[in-house]
Amino acid sequence: MKVDAVLTSEKPKIPLPTLSQINADRITQLANQYWSPQTEDSHLPYDAGIVESIYQAEILGSK
Repeated sequence: MKVDAVLTSEKPKIPLPTLSQINADRITQLANQYWSPQTEDSHLPYDAGIVESIYQAEILGSK
């Protein structure tokens, strides 16, 4: 392999999510409801069930 090929090699292009996809994501929606700085004035009270739900669905469920 040439040295210049290593220096100029491009990373594989991975499609980035759109803003609509990010806003539709469950974690984004929960963040907006509970802890996002942009929605600080309208946060819902802490709910341990939400944390457990995220853990079960998003971490354990995704393997």
